Amino acid sequence: MVEEQRYATVQAKMKDQLLTFNEAMDYLRVGRSRIYKLMAGGQLTGYKVGCTWRFYREDLRKCVRRTVSVAQG
Repeated sequence: MVEEQRYATVQAKMKDQLLTFNEAMDYLRVGRSRIYKLMAGGQLTGYKVGCTWRFYREDLRKCVRRTVSVAQG
């Protein structure tokens, strides 16, 4: 069951678009240091590809949802 969920997550992410660091900054409308703080705090998952960072659009959406729910709660 856990393996199936993991497989479904991987499949969903494969369909999702990978964004560059600058595209992630534009998407979230934040600066470079804020992206690093979100990653360090575990609120945003980034993937190191070579010497650059990449982000799944869905991970950025989840980060926004978490931030909004924390602000409202």
